[in-house]
Amino acid sequence: MISKDAIFQATEGGKAVIIRYYPQSSSCFTGSGGRRNFKIRADDKNPSCTVFCKEGVWFIQDKGGSDTKAYTAIQLVMREQNLKYGQAIQWIAQNFAPHLCHEGSSGPSLKPEPKREKAAAQEKITVIKRKGGKFTERELQVLGYKITPESCADLCLIPLEGYITAKNAKGQSWKILSTEDYPIFFYDYGKWGKIYQPLGDIRFMYVGDKPTDFIFGEREFIENF
Repeated sequence: MISKDAIFQATEGGKAVIIRYYPQSSSCFTGSGGRRNFKIRADDKNPSCTVFCKEGVWFIQDKGGSDTKAYTAIQLVMREQNLKYGQAIQWIAQNFAPHLCHEGSSGPSLKPEPKREKAAAQEKITVIKRKGGKFTERELQVLGYKITPESCADLCLIPLEGYITAKNAKGQSWKILSTEDYPIFFYDYGKWGKIYQPLGDIRFMYVGDKPTDFIFGEREFIENF
């Protein structure tokens, strides 16, 4: 997979991407004497949007809107194009640095992959829950725009360290582990659940027996139902 560092290096820390979406911000990237605020909405009485640089990466922040979060160029593309993290990186590479799409094409695939280890053979699939159950910022980005730990909790969604497969035809089981580029989640319904691999070829896998009358939804709705 193309690294975020390569993306930032090819786009001047994300500057080129931000200017693509907001051309009026271009004067904010000049030297120390340049403006840092610009109008992002036509009805702005005062310029409320700002750009700032941190450790070589440019951020954009709309301090006058409903969403005041600071976004990198990658996060901005995720929001504007409705893409997941890896897709946003690929989109930026294709539009701003096509050479990154071809570099190392004869080597490993750009497609994100989990870490795999051999495991003792077992009859059924089992999940390995993350101790503490905390999501990383990257995982929340992959899940989607404005996703929070609270919204995940409402949907019974937790992060996994990985899972162990049921043995295959050769009698082998494998431990599939999440990585920074390949997160693995689990809809935890107690005695059963559903593995969610948003970047995998197989996105969903049931663990245990799903009740025939089960209706997916938020935790409060499920409990009331």
